[in-house]
Amino acid sequence: MMIPKDKKKHMAVGFVISFAVTAVAVYLGGDPSSGLLAAAAAGAIKEVMDDNGPGQEDFMDFFATAAPGVIPPLVLPWAFSAMGWAARG
Repeated sequence: MMIPKDKKKHMAVGFVISFAVTAVAVYLGGDPSSGLLAAAAAGAIKEVMDDNGPGQEDFMDFFATAAPGVIPPLVLPWAFSAMGWAARG
């Protein structure tokens, strides 16, 4: 099954957003799940913009953006701990 190019872009953006937000949150001693929330929020905002603008909203675009946001909150706390990077918070 081929994943459409559009969905791959959504997945990449969702992962990058989640990775960045999770890394900062873990480093500062915050909640790692904030990365997932940020990816989901980005997907929701994009689909609302598509609904109100020239684009076409698509639930699967939202899902493709939010779903990869699960990975960094699961991996980064462990990775930071394994590398000996203590939270600053």
